Amino acid sequence: MKLKNIISIFGVALLSSCTSYFLDLDDPAQVTEDSYFNKPYQFREAANAMYAGLPSFRDADRKTWDLYGYGNDLMAKAIDDGSRYGYGDYSTPLTHKIWDKDYSNLRTVNKLIEFAENYEGDQADIMKEVAEAKFFRAYYHFELMQYFGGVTVVTKPLSTDSEELYAKRNSRYEVTAQIIEDLNAAIPNLPLESSISDGDKGQISQGVAKAFKARVLLHEATWMKFVGTKTDGDGTSEGAGSEGYDQANINIYLAEAAKVAKEVMDDPYYQLFDYNTQLENMSSFFLFNLDASSNPVGVDKSINREFIFVRKHDMALFHDGNPSQVGRTAPTRKMMDMILCSDGLPIEKSAVFQGYVNASDEFINRDYRMKGYFSSYNQYGDYTDLTTGLPTNETILLAGFTDADAGGGYKCHKYTKWGQNDNPDVLAQGGLDYPIIRLPEVYLTYAEALYELNGTLSDTELDASINKTRARAGIPPLTNAFISANALDVQEEIRREWAIEFYSEGKRYHNLKRWGIAEQELGDPLLGMVVGGTPFENDPAKFKREAYPNEPIPYTLPNGETKEVIVVADEGVRNFSITNYLRPVPTGQILLNENLTQNPGY
Repeated sequence: MKLKNIISIFGVALLSSCTSYFLDLDDPAQVTEDSYFNKPYQFREAANAMYAGLPSFRDADRKTWDLYGYGNDLMAKAIDDGSRYGYGDYSTPLTHKIWDKDYSNLRTVNKLIEFAENYEGDQADIMKEVAEAKFFRAYYHFELMQYFGGVTVVTKPLSTDSEELYAKRNSRYEVTAQIIEDLNAAIPNLPLESSISDGDKGQISQGVAKAFKARVLLHEATWMKFVGTKTDGDGTSEGAGSEGYDQANINIYLAEAAKVAKEVMDDPYYQLFDYNTQLENMSSFFLFNLDASSNPVGVDKSINREFIFVRKHDMALFHDGNPSQVGRTAPTRKMMDMILCSDGLPIEKSAVFQGYVNASDEFINRDYRMKGYFSSYNQYGDYTDLTTGLPTNETILLAGFTDADAGGGYKCHKYTKWGQNDNPDVLAQGGLDYPIIRLPEVYLTYAEALYELNGTLSDTELDASINKTRARAGIPPLTNAFISANALDVQEEIRREWAIEFYSEGKRYHNLKRWGIAEQELGDPLLGMVVGGTPFENDPAKFKREAYPNEPIPYTLPNGETKEVIVVADEGVRNFSITNYLRPVPTGQILLNENLTQNPGY
């Protein structure tokens, strides 16, 4: 294979970063893969190129609707191409970019591993690069499994006559076993995060691999516990089958998930971004907007130790493409009512909830993340007064739905740059890093794994995990005495924390499915702002009823009141089912390989 073909395998990053190294070669016209990969720096350049396959704010293959979670039950997105999945309106495609891209990425990864096996130098010189490759092999197999269930495991570069091209699908249990094997092999040979230089931040560390392993283990343990084999098919006429299913793995995986999560939690390098004192309790807003001149106190993303695994962006080299989706990611009534009050209790149990009459009422005495993530229409951007910056009746216009407007009455300003919407000099594009794993995920993985394993959590375990994110949000800690006194359900509170902390970070669909409740939760109507009994009810200048396809409906709110609310989508068009837990295998792949079976229901 000639040099141009080598570059096609590893991507343009290889070419752009190592041009000078080719001067070391005697005859570039005769370079082959085997002759090129004979020095450690060549493996380093190939490993660097693998990072280009990670998701980002500019990801054209995964699409923004997958990254944000358009169309789920917490997001007031009317049905369109980006939200059809959450409506159960999903047809079988000829091709799918995730399938194509991830298998292409797996070829790149497997080529590096193969070259390493034939490397005649000191294996210690390239063990980090091999470990990174095995991490990426685990990463892409897991992404494929989350989309399609069991898929064909590929652990070597394929040629046109490779038997894997015509193989049956492996079950999800076999895929999981391969993922765990690769991560176990990778972890010991990866560096600690604290030993990675500032210039190399974003590379895979032990902490990244352990946090990802904890994610995989929790996902599969809870899928097995709550979904079981219902989506597997028989592996002959449909689906990937259940080969390798072992119910005992549920508790094995839960215990291991808690163990590796705790190892990450105990690493002193990782810390929550908590600048509440300096930023008027708005850490949850500014965390996602750390860039040059992005906040009143001048901190930037170099001090962010909460993002464990990121896709790096840089304004000059690879900008973020303006990730703000203020209208498209607007929250539903369900999301706004899920947020706890400042006494640590849900609306229906709290004595400090202020009701719904005025736009500002429901924001008072609530979790800091409510104002950190959300606003009513036109209330986002330049937080010159972070303490009292609440929405007002005067700033809200309920005028239907567009991509830019939050027709349900709210907007999400997560990922919106400070001052962007009030200052034309603030660039929409910047260098915000895309978070793939944050420290709070590790906390919640630890808490959930232990709870599902043991049916309880001690106060010490609660303090080490879920109470850390609650504290940053201004919420009292969960203790067993508090839980008992207020008749709270620990599982429900853990799941609530997943929903609030990770709003619009692409986790909601995966969580609902692994808990086995997706068809139930995604079947709820998508509702918006309360208009009944408010100043908007009879004001046609502020609430343009004719702009909405549905009239407001009476709705019983968590505090017991029944009031009319805006309807974004009624339950009649919300048809997510058990079939939709997995995406269909692209029909083009089935045409190429008659041994591939389609997922059940498609």
